[in-house]
Parts: sequence; structure tokens; C-alpha cells
Amino acid sequence: MERIAFRQMSVDGPFYMPDPELFGHPDAYPLFTAFASGLEEAGLAGRFPMDVELRQIAIELLAERSTVEEVEADQSMIEHAISEAQGILDERRR
Repeated sequence: MERIAFRQMSVDGPFYMPDPELFGHPDAYPLFTAFASGLEEAGLAGRFPMDVELRQIAIELLAERSTVEEVEADQSMIEHAISEAQGILDERRR
């Protein structure tokens, strides 16, 4: 698997701005947007890829299983989520 460095990349445009209509559960959109806002406030936005779809999936994976504080303490979680998100995107594109 090709390893891509994502450290300190600038995010062009909004850090996390999915379409609220895409979420099946009414609590999902506020949960994910609040989590993403917390990541941004913690100064972690630059650790995510510039690709919007990849970034969005990685944020959602992290939000489902961790807190912003946990991610801040163990930033390798970001790289793991990005790798998992890339796998999801690869599957979708097949």
C-alpha cells in the first residue's frame, strides 16, 4: 500500500461541510460537525488530506469511535482513519 504523507497540509475551503441530507439519523450531522469543529479548534485540520471526500470519511470514522481529546493525544489515529477511509473510497470506485 502506498503511504502518503498528510502532515501539515493546508485545507482549502471548509474543513468539514457535508450535505445534511446524506445522513440517515438526525443526530449524525450535528455529531460529525461538532467533532470536526473540535478537531479544527485543536489545530488538527492540517493533518487531514485536502481531498474533501477522503477527509470527510476519515473525520466520520474518528467521530464514531473516539473523542477529540483522544485524537489530540494520539494523532496516529488520524493516519489510521485516513488509511481506512482510502480503502473505503477504493472499494466504492471499483
